[in-house]
Amino acid sequence: MEENEKFVLYLDIMGFKERVNKIDINKLKKQLLLFKTKNNKLKPLLKGGKTKETLINMAQFSDSIVLVTRDSTTDDLNRISKAAAILMQTGLQTGFALRGAIAKGKMVFDNENQLFFGKALVDAYLLEEELCYYGVVFHESMEDCVCNAQNKNQMAIEDVSVPLKKGKSNHYHIAWHKLKANLQPGDISSNALIWLKNIRKTVSGNPRVYLDNTIAIIGDTQNKNAK
Repeated sequence: MEENEKFVLYLDIMGFKERVNKIDINKLKKQLLLFKTKNNKLKPLLKGGKTKETLINMAQFSDSIVLVTRDSTTDDLNRISKAAAILMQTGLQTGFALRGAIAKGKMVFDNENQLFFGKALVDAYLLEEELCYYGVVFHESMEDCVCNAQNKNQMAIEDVSVPLKKGKSNHYHIAWHKLKANLQPGDISSNALIWLKNIRKTVSGNPRVYLDNTIAIIGDTQNKNAK
């Protein structure tokens, strides 16, 4: 890929190190393969057109997932937003809670030589580290793109008060629970709450704060839309 401005999504699989230490490696492999199998629905977003050209590059290593668009157009914003929603949904369905951020900037994604670097990746990673809930937010470098994009509801993007490790601040984030499996608008909050409650059975202490914050944001969104 050329070094032009792109959208970069960085996702962290939460609690992965604990899983590696506690779960048999073959069992964990099966869980990850199930997660990857469900992510097959990403394929239409990653490749498109008659020539099936690459629209989004994707890489996963250990507990990190990185997606990089070809450019930084409104279409690219739409694709990466929907890809983030899919990953959030399939992750929770298979017991993996995700936390991430999307930034804009120059990025080298050289899969052949395994080179992945750029300011946008650093920006997304640092913002992701601040989050205290399961979800995907937009970095300040994305603010104008998101504000100027039309049909934000179609892309399931909302402005919410995001819980951080130190306080809260308003950010645009992916309302992944507002898209159905076919990526059409639709409220799947009831399913989302079931997935989150299943994860609740596997964690104690601080991870439950992330769960509580995530459930609270879903509830706030529902109340806002009801009004």
